[in-house]
Parts: sequence; structure tokens; C-alpha cells
Amino acid sequence: MRIVLAALGALAATTAAAQPPEAVEEGIAIVQQWCANCHAADVAGRGTDAVPSMARIAATRTDRELRAFLSDPHPALMPPVGLGSREIEAVLAYMGSLRDGEVAEERDSSTSRASP
Repeated sequence: MRIVLAALGALAATTAAAQPPEAVEEGIAIVQQWCANCHAADVAGRGTDAVPSMARIAATRTDRELRAFLSDPHPALMPPVGLGSREIEAVLAYMGSLRDGEVAEERDSSTSRASP
């Protein structure tokens, strides 16, 4: 589990240029506490359709969608975490750092598939 969290932290650190570093660090700590047990399935950070990785969530959801979900989580989908607005914004900073890297990876893989 520590390896997964370290890998997520390293990915965030390398892609967080547009995100305030202290907000990203706070977001990582919150995700480690509340989310990583389910949303980081293995060392590569792969998830499942039912429980996607944090990188997949970041790549497929906007900040607005994530903010709304985290402001009013759905207990049937995940345990309640009761994050305040500051914590939510920190998680969004972390997710933004993941999004930057995830989008680039997806573009690279789709481009390589299109090549003969």
C-alpha cells in the first residue's frame, strides 16, 4: 500500500506544475486517508470499472463534477468522509495534478495505436 501511495505522490509531484504544491500535498494526504484503500488497486494504480483509480477519475471528471460529488457524497457508492471546502479544494488540486499526467498518457497511447 505504501508503494502505491508513493507512486501516486511521485506522479503528482511530476505533473503538478499548474497546481499549488502545498494544496497538492494536502490533497495527497486526504486521498491517502480516505480514498487510497479502494481507489488505488495495485502498484500501477489501475482500478476497476466499479472502483476506478484516482487517475481515471481525474481524467474522466471535471473539477465541478468532483466538487459536487465530494460536497454531497453518495453513501451507497462510498463511505461518507465529511470533507470541508478547503479539503475538497486540496483534493481537486491533487486530482488536477493527476489529470495533467493522465491526459498526456492517454493521448500518447491513442497516438501509438493509430500508427502502423
